[in-house]
Amino acid sequence: MKKPSLEWKSEAYLYSRDYCDAYSSSDGWLEEKEYVFLKANQLPDRWKGRKSYSIFELGFGTGLNFILSWELWKQNSSKDSVLHYSAVEKAPLDKEVIYSVFANYKHLQHLVDEFLRVYHIEEEGIYRFFFPKDRIYLNLLVGDISEMLPMFCGQVDLWFLDGFSPSKNPEMWSDEVFYWIAKKSYNGASLSTYSAASSVKQSLEKYGFQVQKINGFGKKREMLVGTFDSQKTYKEEHYTKLARLASKLEQPWHKIPVLKTISNKPTAIVLGAGLAGTSIARNLAKRGWIVQVVEKENSPASQASGNPFGFVSPILTKEKIPLVRFVLSAFSHFLTHTKELQLSGNSIQIFKTGLLKLIPNQTELYEFQTLLQDSNISESNVCIFDSQKTSEISGTKLYSGGIFFPQACFVSPSEICKANLNHSNIRQIYGSEVAKIEYSSNTWIAYNSINQTVTEGDIIILANSYNCLKLEQTSWLPLRKMRGQIAYLPRNTVLEKLKTILYQDCYVLPETNGFHVIGSTYNPYDNDLHFKPEQNLILTQKVQNIFPEIQPTDDLQGRVGFRTVSKDHFPLIGPIPERESFLKDYKELWKGKPNNAYPDGKYIPGLYLSVGHGSRGLIYSHLGAEILGDMICNSPTALGKDLVDCVAPARFLIRDLISRKLIGNQI
Repeated sequence: MKKPSLEWKSEAYLYSRDYCDAYSSSDGWLEEKEYVFLKANQLPDRWKGRKSYSIFELGFGTGLNFILSWELWKQNSSKDSVLHYSAVEKAPLDKEVIYSVFANYKHLQHLVDEFLRVYHIEEEGIYRFFFPKDRIYLNLLVGDISEMLPMFCGQVDLWFLDGFSPSKNPEMWSDEVFYWIAKKSYNGASLSTYSAASSVKQSLEKYGFQVQKINGFGKKREMLVGTFDSQKTYKEEHYTKLARLASKLEQPWHKIPVLKTISNKPTAIVLGAGLAGTSIARNLAKRGWIVQVVEKENSPASQASGNPFGFVSPILTKEKIPLVRFVLSAFSHFLTHTKELQLSGNSIQIFKTGLLKLIPNQTELYEFQTLLQDSNISESNVCIFDSQKTSEISGTKLYSGGIFFPQACFVSPSEICKANLNHSNIRQIYGSEVAKIEYSSNTWIAYNSINQTVTEGDIIILANSYNCLKLEQTSWLPLRKMRGQIAYLPRNTVLEKLKTILYQDCYVLPETNGFHVIGSTYNPYDNDLHFKPEQNLILTQKVQNIFPEIQPTDDLQGRVGFRTVSKDHFPLIGPIPERESFLKDYKELWKGKPNNAYPDGKYIPGLYLSVGHGSRGLIYSHLGAEILGDMICNSPTALGKDLVDCVAPARFLIRDLISRKLIGNQI
């Protein structure tokens, strides 16, 4: 992630050395922003009467446009409306800098404080922050605009073009950027910019915007405003190359279905009261849905989510593969979500110990050291240490170096589940297993094993792990049940000073309540529910590899759980495809035809899935809930399109059709 090069020219004048331009000034800075972006776009009139409104800013900078929009929304919006504010920023500012910029704007300080209370940026990616009192979602896309804008999942009502000037930051004003602005715009979307450059006006016009010059602010003579006309056709030479790129990105089988308009108080059924189920229940509840959580056990977090503690950490690999990016995004969402739960008054104990991944192989450790030196990853997120430093950080004698993740932590999954359910819009039904679901007259009905109605709702989300395979609509999913066992190692002199989570073939948590949780085994073909002492021997032998003084034993207490895993290690999050329609519509995918030769994918109305989280339920569930909430509410998503497609349940059908595994009488 790029760090900005800054200079304070005066107390209120922040200057960018990278672009030789100002972030802020003391001379009419706030008034100029209000004129160019709020008044020129006829706010707040444009969002009046709207249930949802979407703004996208190019160049988040100090966040002033967001704060001003927030203030205006707070004063001029209905209680059931939602603002989605998205912004792209290549080099985000630190909290301290943003705070200093607003030091002289006391009337905005309460909003700045609320924003900075949750603001955190670790690496490139999409960050989601929610401000519940005012119903505002902020999506920060951190990275190069040419990469982030195509991956943005959502449509926009209003654009703020507020990057540094075209002459100093041409990438922000490129032909490609204007193409994607048009692609992501609703018909009638408006925009404004302080720039009056002819090149900007011409580029916007050729991609469908009706643009005019109006009086600029102060000494600036002119500025531009525009409105998007989706009926206006592009000239072929302007967009052929970019349209080909868009066609590759916009795979019709992964087009997210828009939920039909339902009642003002929509209802949802969630099957499963573990981490996945309670996370999506809370996500929809805070969006105004009435949610009924149905759990076959007698309490939440009774299955795989019932371990006493679990740890959450980012990962580091030699290649930044999609799974790593997904984990990093999920980790950021976990931090945001738990902070939100705490700010809402929920008591959650988060043990912020960091995690040490030990690497005995010196060559491998050196490779990771080189990787970090060549990247922009901050030491506040990950460091490489030798054995002396790992011993110092962990509080115990260690014999190898490793990778340290300072922000990693461990928590009680059941505490998270209970906090998720602590919302007035959530109802809970326990001791009732759903054996069948049916869609009739725009309503989903859940039945038990003797065909009695358990509950009804507008939509239904399956967050019931491997039990989703018992339902007709999802019985074809390629999921596996994976047995796992953890053990409780009593307090002992070897580990009594352990301060961090350790990981090397197994994990060891610092002592809590008189014991260390160690885990976990992976037994893919074992469905035995009973605790197996011999598995303790395997786990303690792995602990002995870290601490030779620990004697392996099978005489420990512990817990058995069953995870659900997929073939590609990604979870399954999204709508459920109509399998037979997919097999028919995409039977020729293997022939390599262009994507636009195929129709949009057909999905079962109002049926969604969040399963296959494996051993990463703690870290994946909150991001999964955001993704589903965005899809259900037709909002900009909290994840880039490429990663949304990576978790789509339909991906397995598409892969099998491309490889011709589904042929002949299966079509």
